[in-house]
Amino acid sequence: GTSTQPHWVGNAGSSTESYLGLYFDVDPLPANATIKNIRLEVTSTQRQKVAMSVRVYAQTGNDLSLFSPLDLPSQRPLSTQSIEYTSDVRWGKNDDYDFPSLRDLAPILGENDEAIILIIKGTGATNALKTIYGTENTKYAPKLVIRYSLPGSPTTPRPTTVTLPSATPVVTTLPS
Repeated sequence: GTSTQPHWVGNAGSSTESYLGLYFDVDPLPANATIKNIRLEVTSTQRQKVAMSVRVYAQTGNDLSLFSPLDLPSQRPLSTQSIEYTSDVRWGKNDDYDFPSLRDLAPILGENDEAIILIIKGTGATNALKTIYGTENTKYAPKLVIRYSLPGSPTTPRPTTVTLPSATPVVTTLPS
C-alpha cells in the first residue's frame, strides 16, 4: 500500500549518524546525452522554521538493492564528492523545495542506468531537521529532475520520480 508517513532530512537524535536514503528507479538516458543539471525536489509536510544542514552523496558501486532494516543507507558506500545544503528559512506546508544542483555528482549518478541512489547525511546540530513527504506514487514524493541535451537539440527536462512501491525513502538513526 501507499504510505503517507513523513520522513525527515537533517539530524534527529544523533548529530553524526542521521541518514536518509532515496532510491530512484530510472530509465537510461540516450547514449549521446550530456547532463546539464540534476536537482532534488522535496515537499514539506508542514510549516517549519528549523535550521537544517546536510550533505548529499551518491551511492557508489553496483548494489542496486532497496533499503531494508538489514541494508541501511548508513551502510552503503558513499561517493567522495558531495553537495552541501543548508536551509534556515521557513518551509510552508505542501510547498516544494529544491536542493542545490547535484551536477557535480553526475559522473557517479550516470554509472548506472537502472537506479539512482542518493544518501543524505545530516551535518547540523542534534534535532535540526525538516520533515518531507516520502510517499511513492503521489505528487508529494521526492523527485529527481535531470536536464540533459542531445547534440543539435535544446536542453530537455527529464523528471524522474520514485516509481517502485517498495522504493520508499528509508531513514536511519543510530544512537550517538
